[in-house]
Amino acid sequence: MVRVTWFGHSSVGFRTDRGLYLCDPADDKRLVSEIPPLEAPARAIFVSHEHWDHFHPDTIEAVADCGTIVYGPEQVINSLKADERLEHLRSRPVEAGEMLDLGDIACEVFAASEGVCFVFTFKKDDIIVFFMGDSVLLEPIEAIEADVVFFPVWPFGDARSGQKLASFLRSSISVPMHFHHDTSAKTNFFVDKGELDRLNERIGTLEVLSRGQEYDVRVRGTKVRLKPLAAFA
Repeated sequence: MVRVTWFGHSSVGFRTDRGLYLCDPADDKRLVSEIPPLEAPARAIFVSHEHWDHFHPDTIEAVADCGTIVYGPEQVINSLKADERLEHLRSRPVEAGEMLDLGDIACEVFAASEGVCFVFTFKKDDIIVFFMGDSVLLEPIEAIEADVVFFPVWPFGDARSGQKLASFLRSSISVPMHFHHDTSAKTNFFVDKGELDRLNERIGTLEVLSRGQEYDVRVRGTKVRLKPLAAFA
């Protein structure tokens, strides 16, 4: 079993009995993204790319300690090492095609769009969680067979990219991210409930999560406890 949490925007966490793994952690009110105080520092952090709303040094400083490992593109790792607040952290750059064995979780790295950018799959037992970061669906990642997919909603603004992504998502539990519904926050990430309803009509597997709420995921013979929400959190 793995517990998944969406913290807002593109910040996602996976919790196992060994600890917490974070993707693109960003605690930023403009994004309506918040990482609450953690019981223990993150075991590992994965950064998809260097955009400000995905690579957020202030948040990494808050959720990491000397035992945390940060993985990401070389540019991200170089920026991290150049930051006096973060230079003590363990870190290493990753490349597309790498398999990372973290003990209880296996991570595979894939090339993505948006410049030097990666997406990650995480396998725990028989469960595969796919984190798409800020990427459209590229050919190398179309063959991924995941149980839960965290995907950005913005590619649906383009008819071709949106259709490819919709077809890909129909076989998975599809969790939207890279958006918020707060009219007082950054406007270019705003999505209202009507847009998500229309998105669900296209996909049929949409699960809109509450920010900060943990969800237990069990698949293949065991029920999935991710539940869609009738209203925004």
